[in-house]
Amino acid sequence: MPRKSLYNNRQLEKIARSLANRVAFMTGDVMDTDTKDFLEASGAPFINKPFDIAKLRQHVGQVLSER
Repeated sequence: MPRKSLYNNRQLEKIARSLANRVAFMTGDVMDTDTKDFLEASGAPFINKPFDIAKLRQHVGQVLSER
């Protein structure tokens, strides 16, 4: 799937919303409007790249504690 179509794909948006409490995204592209819109619409948590293992563990722990 071409990069831009990932965030424009309506099927993926439906899947992301239905799994929002079980999925977290990681991205290095939060400045792009399509990416930001997709992440906001999905309601799923996300972590920005780059990150180290400590930050990832903290993020996952926070997400799990909210569920």
